[in-house]
Parts: sequence; C-alpha cells; structure tokens
Amino acid sequence: MYNYLFEKYTSAFEADTLSKISLKEEFDNLLFRYKLPGRHYHNETHLSDIFHLYDQLSLCDSELILAVFYHDVIYEGLPFNYEMRSARYAKNSLTKLNLKSDRIQKIENFILATKHFEPTIYSKDVGLFLDLDLSILGSSNEKYLNYASQIRKENAILPELIYKYLRKRVLNKILKKTFIYHTDFFRQRYEEQARINITGEIIKMIQ
Repeated sequence: MYNYLFEKYTSAFEADTLSKISLKEEFDNLLFRYKLPGRHYHNETHLSDIFHLYDQLSLCDSELILAVFYHDVIYEGLPFNYEMRSARYAKNSLTKLNLKSDRIQKIENFILATKHFEPTIYSKDVGLFLDLDLSILGSSNEKYLNYASQIRKENAILPELIYKYLRKRVLNKILKKTFIYHTDFFRQRYEEQARINITGEIIKMIQ
C-alpha cells in the first residue's frame, strides 16, 4: 500500500520539478498522521480505497489527488473544525514544497467543501471529489456496517446516547438531500444502496 500511495502522491508533482527526497519526507509525515491511534476509518486504507476508485474512473487531476491526501490529515473524531485545520495544514505543507499558489487554492477549496453536505464552493470537480470521499455510503451492506462500526470507534469518547443523537442528525441530513451524490456515475451506481444503508443504520440505532 505504501508504494501505491507514494506513487500517487508524487504523480501530482511531476510538473513542478520537486526533489523526490523532499516529497518522500512530506509524504512520510503525512502518512504518519493517517496511522495515528484511533484512526479506525480515516486512515491510509480510506485513502487507498478512494484512489482505487479514482483509477477505475481513469481520472487525471493532480489537485484532486493532493486534496484526497490532505482532506483528513487532521482528524480527531469529534467535530472540531478539522476541515479548516486540514486545509491550513495542506496550504503550509504545499507552500514549503513550492507548489504554485493557484494550485494550492484549488486544493484548499476541495478540502473546505467536505465541511458541508452541500458544498459552498461548488464545481463539477468538487462534486466528484465529494462523491469519491462518500462512496463508502453506497458500498455493500457488509462493508457499510464495518464502516459504521469504525466511525463509532473513532468517537468512542462519546456516551452512547449522545453519539446516537449526533450520528442520526448527520444521517438524516444526508437522507433529506434530493441526491446524496453529485455526479451521474455515482448516482447510478451508489445512490440507491447508500439510502438503504443509511436508513438501516438509523433503524438499528432506534431499536
């Protein structure tokens, strides 16, 4: 997995003629954060799953690649403005790597869009990025149940009643959307199953 992710990371910099040594150091620091204790879902496997889907779609977008790597670099389970903090981390790190400012701004926009279920900075690219990130919602029931369990573990500090209240609020907000996914591909492939999965999790919590 390490080599696969490192290749993906470095591919986003090919046009920027940056040192492989500098990139490896930054990548290792980045991956270290995804391996921190308590990262049951938002870890390197989450990154790998997104990129395998990215490959299946034959995508080619270096800013999207970097947004995937940095979008959960700061994550502590509890809602604590980690999207903003991840965007700031990305900006600081990528500036040190001499990435062009316009590219960094686009990456920040991707990351900040994950803060809202309806992205405030909407574009086709942002919609695709959000769909990739939330593809787990439309996965098989078995995989979804494992994901839901991992999210609970990441929020183990919360008492059960409080967790259920907050989780149901999030899930109901998703279900109220006209469409969970923004792109035709994801709507056709994942929309129906996502609604089945989410509804099933809510029912299980109120039983």
